[in-house]
Amino acid sequence: AYILNNAEAKILFSVKNFIGTDYFKLLENEDLPHLQHQISFDESSISDEVQSFEGFREYTLDVKFPEVNESDMADIIFTSGTTGKPKGVISTHMQNIKVFDYWSSYIGLNENDQYLIVNPFFHTFGYKAGWLASIMRGATAYPCPVFDADRIIEMINKKKISMLPGPPTLYQSILTSELIETMDISSLRLGVTGAASIPVQLIKDMKEKFNCDIGYSGHENGVVVSLGALFFGISSLERHITLDRSMYGSDQSASLEENGLDQLVSTVRKVPIVIGDEDKKMFDCEKEVAKKLRYWEK
Repeated sequence: AYILNNAEAKILFSVKNFIGTDYFKLLENEDLPHLQHQISFDESSISDEVQSFEGFREYTLDVKFPEVNESDMADIIFTSGTTGKPKGVISTHMQNIKVFDYWSSYIGLNENDQYLIVNPFFHTFGYKAGWLASIMRGATAYPCPVFDADRIIEMINKKKISMLPGPPTLYQSILTSELIETMDISSLRLGVTGAASIPVQLIKDMKEKFNCDIGYSGHENGVVVSLGALFFGISSLERHITLDRSMYGSDQSASLEENGLDQLVSTVRKVPIVIGDEDKKMFDCEKEVAKKLRYWEK
């Protein structure tokens, strides 16, 4: 109710029952001065206050929609409100299109992908990185209302799912399911994870089981963790940058300034040399020390 009033929402689209919660009933005794229509995707929930989506769709045929330009507000995404009331963040159409055009290009999403959207649709992970990205790239999207590891594996096998994002626990549940040994999941080629700590072993297991490239998007202070991820076999690395880490906002402090970015890039270029190719080699800078130690004498 707070979010509906704060956003001055005029229309609410929802379902009557999802995981045991009747969302329309939750609003029965709330004061919602801005709300004019409640639209249900579930035909069984029709009442005096709630309209069916089918009826609403027929009604809108007579409505002339306004022209929209790139600087118009597209949506308001609210925080979870862990430190107070939820705060609404406004995005324009241009921001959404540019950000998720880049995101889709970065991960390689295309029109041939079968995208299983497990992440919540009210969250940008499911809504924008899911539905918006799928529409923009022409990928085939499959909604998944409730996470179940075995059901996910069956979907990958049946629909030849190629894109599956989610938190680390999603991949851990899939990797520990007995079905993974009997179902064909070789179609899976893309995955994006985050929102929680990622166990190092998960990186190794995913490379072995899925035979796929692993990338890492870091939101921590410093560069040590990012470099550690490189040593554990990631093939791509993403970090946020800022002009001043002391600026307002939690993302600023977890970003890299120019000198931090330079340090990261220069060190990343040295990682392949440090890892080596299992053949013993001596660099010029080591030869003088080796001569003193008589390293090559048997």
